[in-house]
Amino acid sequence: MNMDVLTKEEAHQEYLNFKSNPDNNQKLADHMTGLVINALSRKHFKKNLMLSDCPSIAAAQYLSIIAYPKDNQTDKEKQLKFSRAIISAFLFEGGLTKAKEIHGKEVVERLIDEFQLMKLPKDYERTISGGISRLQKRLFVYHACRRYDDYLLKSLDEDKRSFYDILYQTAVAYKGLGISGYAQKYEDYLEDKTNHKDSFKTLKQHWSDTHPVLHLLYGYDEHHLQSYMLEHRHIKNAIVFPEWINDAIAHSQFKLACDLLDEELIEAGAPKHTNQEFTTNRAIFLDDMTSPFISRGIISV
Repeated sequence: MNMDVLTKEEAHQEYLNFKSNPDNNQKLADHMTGLVINALSRKHFKKNLMLSDCPSIAAAQYLSIIAYPKDNQTDKEKQLKFSRAIISAFLFEGGLTKAKEIHGKEVVERLIDEFQLMKLPKDYERTISGGISRLQKRLFVYHACRRYDDYLLKSLDEDKRSFYDILYQTAVAYKGLGISGYAQKYEDYLEDKTNHKDSFKTLKQHWSDTHPVLHLLYGYDEHHLQSYMLEHRHIKNAIVFPEWINDAIAHSQFKLACDLLDEELIEAGAPKHTNQEFTTNRAIFLDDMTSPFISRGIISV
């Protein structure tokens, strides 16, 4: 099946015309819902996980999965430890009595029952710092992807940049990514792109590690991160005020459905518009126990 290749302007206008019809929006949402359900039924995703029905626990799980997404024993242990540290800080910062007054005795007792809490601040603060460092690496890749999305939409046709060009450029704004003297390496790379591949191994590893949770970062950023700085207080607020979690899950599922739709179109003969090398079978699918995807489908965002 051949598809005509449109210019960016033509494609954008086609999209606007399509979206102006509510019937089209509903048909598209139904189709995208079907794509996700089909992917779930054939176990297409790397993992399919159901988060807790307790919002604070679900928020801790969401953050921990983003920080430590690898399917190995080390990341699984760190994922659990990060969740425990976040919940411990949440409960012990003002004392258990105060926590019960603010959040309710039942919620606090459930948190204590489900987590082996860290009672020493130095223990959970150190673990939280390690988790935040991991989150910073994930957010670096996410912001590079958002910049690349914007570049694909707005750049001139003669401006030919790869995803890795955007990834390397974005790293200049981040510290602690495992590359010293990065700004100079990037300048050298622009001068001669053939001689500096080893300089960017660490950055490419960050992309590979973030790949399975990229859609979760879209949900987290849109529904919580934009309100706070990435620091300990930010992590605390994600647990103390966990109202963001349901919308973040729905947003992540919508983003993943969009990626499935892209793959379907490419299989049907549409041109590939990105060189991100993204594949949905590496993704971790998170679901909401209080409103599972199978019962509600796509929520457009």
